[in-house]
Amino acid sequence: MTSQSLTLHRPSPLTTSTSKSLDLSRVVSGETGRYIATELLYRILVAICQRFFNAFEDFAARRLDQFATYLERSKQQKATKIGVGKLFKQIFRLRRTS
Repeated sequence: MTSQSLTLHRPSPLTTSTSKSLDLSRVVSGETGRYIATELLYRILVAICQRFFNAFEDFAARRLDQFATYLERSKQQKATKIGVGKLFKQIFRLRRTS
């Protein structure tokens, strides 16, 4: 951005202003207006991206928690099956010997 976009517009000496109040058209030039609009659009885009990434992070965290729960349950079921399998082996071994 050039420094010209941030300077005030100075009217030519031929035009005289009767009003001493601040005229917005003299303060904000077209280039300054574009800069402000661009800055607002970038801020809106960044806010949207942050919301998207936060939502994705929350979704990923929930899914990882669900997956951890599934793995823990699966591990317990396998341990139960192994325990039951060992119990049946012992029962069949005792039946053969008796």
